[in-house]
Amino acid sequence: MRHLVICFMVLFTPMCMAETDAAETSCSEDKSAKLVSLQGTLFYDAGGNGQWQPAKLEQNFCEGSRVRVEAYSRASLLLPNGITLRLAEGTVLTLNGIAPNQLTLLDLVKGFVHFISRTPKQLQITTPIANAGPEGTEFALCADDASAELWVYEGAVRFFNPHGDVHLKAGEAGQALLGQAPRAQIDLKPNDAVNWALYYPPLLPYSERDANTPPAIRAAIQDYRQGRIDKALSALDSIPQPQMSIELLKARAAIRLSAGQSALATQDIQAILAKQANDAEALALESILALTQNRKADALSLAERAVTANPQSATAYSALSYNQQAAFELEKALGSAQHAVQLAPNDALTWARLSELQLALGLRSDSAQSATKAFTLDPNLERTQTVQGFSQLFRVETEQALRHFEAAVQLDSTAPLPRLGLGLAKIRGGNLEGQAGSGNSRHFGP
Repeated sequence: MRHLVICFMVLFTPMCMAETDAAETSCSEDKSAKLVSLQGTLFYDAGGNGQWQPAKLEQNFCEGSRVRVEAYSRASLLLPNGITLRLAEGTVLTLNGIAPNQLTLLDLVKGFVHFISRTPKQLQITTPIANAGPEGTEFALCADDASAELWVYEGAVRFFNPHGDVHLKAGEAGQALLGQAPRAQIDLKPNDAVNWALYYPPLLPYSERDANTPPAIRAAIQDYRQGRIDKALSALDSIPQPQMSIELLKARAAIRLSAGQSALATQDIQAILAKQANDAEALALESILALTQNRKADALSLAERAVTANPQSATAYSALSYNQQAAFELEKALGSAQHAVQLAPNDALTWARLSELQLALGLRSDSAQSATKAFTLDPNLERTQTVQGFSQLFRVETEQALRHFEAAVQLDSTAPLPRLGLGLAKIRGGNLEGQAGSGNSRHFGP
């Protein structure tokens, strides 16, 4: 995905710089955190008195508020000092002090938070087990009533409690158990800890227009299309295990990936492959998972296996196109996307994928036609709104492009491309106070 972001940024560089959008808030701007990405459901308690309310995308939370991320959900908060907090499902966090130019104080009651800052900030996080005092720009912290774990990706963090402390540097990890001092521990794959925070490109093995799609899968796809991934997964998880067919496992694996639930998606994929070792859709999904986690050799091998296993699978060719794009083989990626469209001419996602690659190669007229086809087939997908937005942006139809990008963000605020487009469109319209990028495009949200 980051390769496509780079291509689009190069195409639009003559018209852009960077974007932000201020929202109204009931507390002072310098003491509010903004909900910049939400997949699923998040509740907030503004006064800390137990009165929980559902939050909406772009909502601001005042200093002292507590937030709670529900099951099958994840979210991103942007603090006034530029710190981004990516919150996993089940996280409960209190914003004790968030004013800029002061020590940021956060209380992680439970859950998993990924912290990112472009520059080192004064920050202290408390948990029931151990506290963290970072001196760097990126780390992750997980805590519950029995233990706390910490991974440092950039900079250094002091991990401490009344029993002792440990100083961790980039690439190191630590753990603290109840009643014990924190200690360093070896983690051979520290990046795996935040796989839940990655953005996985959409690859649904079923189209809503497919008349043969089972009702349970059709209902889940409908919820997915409407941005209710949490509802879709809740319904699929409620199906008794004996009734979980391979078709249901494929749908659930794809939607779990979209929600960042890579470990659970892997379980579904392996369950399919245990029954059908060369299932093309399962191999394609595993390929996208591996590619997103930067295991490129494995990913390409899986995609090629998927195409070999079933040359009639549009899903397999779509996965192959992502791998070829990641290797900067855009002509080959375009060919694979064209093959996918031939195999699934009524699938909006395949047409949107084709439009992306055509635009990346400068084929503007072809891209516009593909974008229109995708949008006509299904206007309620983030990806179809996004490609339509880029098509109109190239035609200097800035207002229409803005509306499409805004709709795309509402449908899936975790996707990086619509935010890129939104920033470019605002700059095209004369708003130079924005941000054309979306941070690290491997992660969800800004």
